[in-house]
Amino acid sequence: MKNWIKKILLRWGSKRLNKIVNTMASKKKSTNTTFAAIAMVMVAIGTVGWAMFDGDPTTTVNFEWLFAELVAAWGLFKAKDANATHSGNPTG
Repeated sequence: MKNWIKKILLRWGSKRLNKIVNTMASKKKSTNTTFAAIAMVMVAIGTVGWAMFDGDPTTTVNFEWLFAELVAAWGLFKAKDANATHSGNPTG
């Protein structure tokens, strides 16, 4: 991949990631599932980008996998982590 494309993608991604983290902090969202969703989206974008720009004409993008990955990431992004309602003692 061209260096200028990498720079643009990294700059765009870091701005978006900062915005998401700041929004999460202000709304008290679930950080574990949100970061997992962000990681899934980044892996999906990286995999598709690699398949599109690797220079091998036989490499194709698997759109079924991409759709499943994005749906799973959306589910994690909208999920809420469970809160512990007890002190951790199994007897009460």
